[in-house]
Amino acid sequence: LTTDLVVFWWLRLGFCLFALLVDLGCWAAYNCHPGYIFIYTSLAMVLPPGEHQSGVLRMIVAHQLGSPAICKLRIGGFELLKATTIEFFLRWSLERESTGKPHALIEPTWMRQRWLISACLRNPWLLQVLTVSGPLVQLGVALGCFFGSGYTLYATVVAACGFHLANVPLFGIWFPFNIPCYMLALLPDSAQHMSCLLNIPTLVTALLLFSSTLFMLVDWPLSAIILFPYNTRQINALESFMGRYLLAHSEGKVRESSFCITERCVAPCPSNFIPGHFKAIQSIFTSELSQPLDPELLAKELSEWLRRSRRFVDYREQGQMGRCFDEVMVT
Repeated sequence: LTTDLVVFWWLRLGFCLFALLVDLGCWAAYNCHPGYIFIYTSLAMVLPPGEHQSGVLRMIVAHQLGSPAICKLRIGGFELLKATTIEFFLRWSLERESTGKPHALIEPTWMRQRWLISACLRNPWLLQVLTVSGPLVQLGVALGCFFGSGYTLYATVVAACGFHLANVPLFGIWFPFNIPCYMLALLPDSAQHMSCLLNIPTLVTALLLFSSTLFMLVDWPLSAIILFPYNTRQINALESFMGRYLLAHSEGKVRESSFCITERCVAPCPSNFIPGHFKAIQSIFTSELSQPLDPELLAKELSEWLRRSRRFVDYREQGQMGRCFDEVMVT
């Protein structure tokens, strides 16, 4: 329905509004979303087919892969390019099961090939290649969207699809919306020349999307799409915080909970990023601390962020249902 094969503008607009509402509902209720590129592409397809639409779509693809690469290097630094980074995630994929996985029909367990993961872990040179090639491919796709035409765009599509397909056997992660969106953006004739980028809708799209990268936004509808941004030292620090700082209420009968704020913000396998949480705890990433970190001081900073952001809602029947957590307790 999002393609220009549907000649009725109102039908494409209706599909776009439906996709936006579904994504907003997922974000508001579960703090997740089906896919930013899906809603961005649905919005772009409301435009009439032609250069304006193709230019907007090229900016969407550039942001989808370029933004995570830039943010990874800003957060994890060049230390993120060490082989130990991907080694940690591959060992997690091999030895543990991630929580919150979609239904087995969407991501079947057989997609993750443990023999391939083990082979990578046995070869340090291969780990280094995988670590460096990820951000390089992402940045290369973004550059291809900015400056490519003709066969360069075809190579960009292959690189973007290959990046996602490589994640399937190694991590069992599948992004079903991305590959069709890449093809819709880069393969049509109207997208084959750089001139499609020089129009007002495309420039406005670039300004909006890459402002989210500049300010590292993780919100709805704009997001920098920051995933797996931590280096090994940061991962070890985050893991040491798991289970230590719990969401709580500042008043009421049932104040405490068993929800770890760090786990809720970065996931059990540290891969997600929330700017406010990162800013509150960034002192733990300093390698040369002049004195031991004060747990109560850190809990105070996290509590102040919770009160401002109202990020997490208590949904427990035995808790304070519907009220936002506004305090952090140290275990």
